[in-house]
Amino acid sequence: MKYTPEDIEQINKICKKYTASDYVYPSFLLISNFFALFVCIYLLNLFKNSKLIIFFVLLTSLMIVRNFMVFHDMGHASFFPSNERETKEVGINKTICKSLDFIFFYSGKSWIDGHSKHHEVHGNIDIIDIGRTLLSSEQYENLPYIWKKVYDIIHYPVLFFILFPLYVFYIGHFVNCDIVYIFKHILFLFSIQKLLGTKTMFYTIISYYIASIIGVILFHLQHSMNEPSWYKINSENDKQNADINGSYVLQIPFWLKPFTNGIEYHNVHHIDPGIPSYNIQKCYEELRNKKILNNHEYSLNEMFNALFHTMYDTKSNKYVYHYNK
Repeated sequence: MKYTPEDIEQINKICKKYTASDYVYPSFLLISNFFALFVCIYLLNLFKNSKLIIFFVLLTSLMIVRNFMVFHDMGHASFFPSNERETKEVGINKTICKSLDFIFFYSGKSWIDGHSKHHEVHGNIDIIDIGRTLLSSEQYENLPYIWKKVYDIIHYPVLFFILFPLYVFYIGHFVNCDIVYIFKHILFLFSIQKLLGTKTMFYTIISYYIASIIGVILFHLQHSMNEPSWYKINSENDKQNADINGSYVLQIPFWLKPFTNGIEYHNVHHIDPGIPSYNIQKCYEELRNKKILNNHEYSLNEMFNALFHTMYDTKSNKYVYHYNK
């Protein structure tokens, strides 16, 4: 659906109601999330020799994902009420984002810079978006032969969701020389080893890795369902339509929603990144109830099929499994 400037103005007006307005609730969320994560790590220690350890590793992974959503909001300067988004200065959101990034599992500085770039160029087919998990067929064809082969190897679905998280959450920090972040995260793991033992540290590392896989799957699904919105952006209205139509709403099971924390309403997030995750669902529901948004909501079956989308085909305007070519 093509949204007119008047539609966008109406959407933005409603979205502004859901930006952060007080410090009490987000402070409670931040503190309780940290407490829950540390309890999960303690449970890893408590059950490290039990068959139940698999359950507690998965629970810890999901709690890490929930914490990452808070980190994501703070990178957008939206978690606490602040004028950081307008002034581009560092305030409470970005300070916590950078200071405690070692717990959230990503360099705060790299996240703020890189993720902001994703929002700036999202939907523009002329620019490679580092926040996307796929290339367009035209971008792929312009790659040197060796990089095409690398793309083919890495994007084979099973390998992709195993290897790509290793690059994004591990190797990439060395490539970007995020030395301070690397030191803090290693010190964090070393502290767990000293307090709770090597085995607990090992299960903590596994939990972080599983969380990184979940994160990459979410990144992929948020922009790779089969209603593509890639085109040449020539106006503000083009960009706003790309944000709305190229960011998808996922029907996450109710028992997972506390961990995804609203990011599944991804079109609202792209409409206004200033809405914190704890308000996104309420904003989305108001927009839907007023029949302002008319997007498709993707089922688990459709999400599973989208895991096999490996490229955007510019000729068919579809996401495809390009190994069939």
